Amino acid sequence: MEFRDFYLSFCNHLNNVGIYEREKELELLLIGLFTSENVLLVGPPGTGKTMLVREFSKVFDFNFFSYQLNKYTEYQEVFGPFDLNKFKEGILERVSRIQHAEIVYLDEVFRGSSAILNSLLSLFRERVIFDGYKEYKCKMIFAVGSSNFLPDKSYENEAFLDRFVLIRNLKPISVDGVIKAFKHNSSSSFNVSKSDFENLKSLVFEVLDELKKDDSFEKIYKDSVFYLRTYAGLSDRSLISLPKFLAVVSLILEVKDYPYLFYYLIHNFLNYKDFKVFEFLYSEDMKKVSSLMSKLGKLSLRDKAGAFTLIEEVKSILVKLNNPLDLELSKIIAKDLEVYEKDLKGF
Repeated sequence: MEFRDFYLSFCNHLNNVGIYEREKELELLLIGLFTSENVLLVGPPGTGKTMLVREFSKVFDFNFFSYQLNKYTEYQEVFGPFDLNKFKEGILERVSRIQHAEIVYLDEVFRGSSAILNSLLSLFRERVIFDGYKEYKCKMIFAVGSSNFLPDKSYENEAFLDRFVLIRNLKPISVDGVIKAFKHNSSSSFNVSKSDFENLKSLVFEVLDELKKDDSFEKIYKDSVFYLRTYAGLSDRSLISLPKFLAVVSLILEVKDYPYLFYYLIHNFLNYKDFKVFEFLYSEDMKKVSSLMSKLGKLSLRDKAGAFTLIEEVKSILVKLNNPLDLELSKIIAKDLEVYEKDLKGF
């Protein structure tokens, strides 16, 4: 099975069970699953976070654990009560709950008590749980957290927030998506066996091996480390994982253009939108456009002639762009130019 075909079949399956316009969220979950990296879905109530994760988990032959946290959630609800039969024998051992899960989903993940979140720290990173004197080695492949909000940097349990490198903000689906969901009446069956999963995972490792030998990738990877550390504050652990994420994205999109892949990953799944983060990816033409847009932003609206001259200069460069990343960025810039022109005409 080719990875792209697998992804497209998965998208079709989600549509058939009534989940629309969640392709990017599916990509996030696939990156997490095939790199064993935890992911976070952030969005208002009713955007289908739980439904998406449950349908995702049904496709794979893995043990699934799901729970909604709140400040009153007790330790045993997540980690299991003590086994009474073993307790009678003088053995303190819990009835397994989260310990045997391979895919873990925690809804309202930041509302759990400090005691529970602290206990999850080792599970989310080292895949072990420390329970008094006993250490439980867990089977978890990756965890999915969901929340209605993303804590800011002052969040008291910053170490727990750091366990989620891959983040996606969900927006409500379009009007067309709502109508499709309303009219939906089909069903679907789509399953991936453990052997199929391992075959797909081997494709990821093949791409990763290619990246390790590619000098052109190493150059742009070095630049990304500097920019993402300087302007986005990414940790060493996150930076080391970047090539793994890129390998999955490359297979999903069937694209090998490194600047575009880095942009796609950072923009969609690392939760960074500031264009300063992307400067290391710019072509020479895009650097010129960036400089002109900066000048345009500093001009007074009264200097209409100067502003329109800059706008035309930017447009003349945009029409010549042809690489994937430049074309993607040009769409955003074209929208910005429309806003500038409306402001100028209305002034």
